[in-house]
Amino acid sequence: MLERVVKLIALTSGLVIVYILLGPLAPVNEALVGYSPKGFVSLAPPVFLSFSAFLALMAFIVLSVLFWGTKREWLNLLIEASGFSFVWLNYLNFYVVYEMWRPEMTVLPFFIEITYHNAGTTVSSLNFDFGQLVLLILAVKYLNEMRSKRRGVGTVDPQQITEGR
Repeated sequence: MLERVVKLIALTSGLVIVYILLGPLAPVNEALVGYSPKGFVSLAPPVFLSFSAFLALMAFIVLSVLFWGTKREWLNLLIEASGFSFVWLNYLNFYVVYEMWRPEMTVLPFFIEITYHNAGTTVSSLNFDFGQLVLLILAVKYLNEMRSKRRGVGTVDPQQITEGR
């Protein structure tokens, strides 16, 4: 178990580094300078992190669709690591946004409400939080794995008993 956790952490860390390195490839068609309470700032960090998180989410979705339920350990590790790398990048992006503009952020189930107070105006947005969704999907995956391991060898599957009648 510990060996699997170490592999998962190493693979997640490697994927995070790869996705961050791919961040500057984001298709940007706007100026990368904006105004924040700290003055003019570069918008590159949140744009690049957002694109990196998008790549990680797409990898998680594609790998999950193609290889969900496989018995190969390395494919399961790749699915889980891509999910955890997306979650890590997603919340790092929210942190960078918070540090740049200091909005009020309220975490709700599956949503994050972000409220900006600038120049006497208030702008509020309700953002779907894919990070919570991916964490829920990974939790279900782990629960299913634990349930199937608990049945193990030498136990009887209740479904087989009812089918035998």
